[in-house]
Amino acid sequence: MNLLNGHTLAVEIEFALETPCGKQINFIKDQIASDFVLKMALETGDIKNFLTAKQELDACQLELTTDTYRFTSIGVAEHIAAQHYYLQKFVKTKVSDAAGLQIILSARSVPSEKEFIPVTSVGDSHYSEIDRALRSFGMETRRGTNVRGVHVHFGTMDLETGVSILNRISQQYPCLFDEITGLYTPFRIETINSVVRALGEHTEHVICNNPLEYNAGHSFTRFTRYGTLEFRQFDLGEKSQQSSDEIYEKVVRMINKVIELV
Repeated sequence: MNLLNGHTLAVEIEFALETPCGKQINFIKDQIASDFVLKMALETGDIKNFLTAKQELDACQLELTTDTYRFTSIGVAEHIAAQHYYLQKFVKTKVSDAAGLQIILSARSVPSEKEFIPVTSVGDSHYSEIDRALRSFGMETRRGTNVRGVHVHFGTMDLETGVSILNRISQQYPCLFDEITGLYTPFRIETINSVVRALGEHTEHVICNNPLEYNAGHSFTRFTRYGTLEFRQFDLGEKSQQSSDEIYEKVVRMINKVIELV
């Protein structure tokens, strides 16, 4: 299917507040870290440079999104990369100065810490429910949501059209892992598997390291209430500190892969 004017594009990207050596920052001055950053940005006026920034499931997480749907991968990537540039600079300078220690905006796909205390953000109300459900399956499963993922949205369309496209993708690419290999890290596959099993979301369709054991594999591809097809598998790799140019290039590559699949 070719990308037409009616088929818009958007992305969501999760980052984390960490020290350069990979220690997660859950609190800054006894405040939830993500909230501290956003409140400080409002006070300084820097928020104008990254207006879509919001809290995510964990206290160390911040999310950037496109403010509106766009029509090209380049348009989406330019917008996200610009926001990332200013947010990363703000965290590295003003937030670090206020906190009294060096803090970075990490793009590492999963935390380097093996043990951590997850703290639900004061963001969306459903986060506490997700947190509680995943903790009940153990901390390793809970750790699976403490990721820095990239969600690509392709749309908009009605439910019938969206479901028919997903059905076609499922039949055309029964081993989706092969089609998008290289767009996420192996450990990200493990975290997806653990979360999907815990939440019971299409439990029979998980992503496996071994494609021969792969079963359908569309557990993290869905039709959303916004009328978009959402591809949630991707991540930014294992490198913690990444430039905005690197973010730009990866977002373009991921969106173009989605366009190719759809």
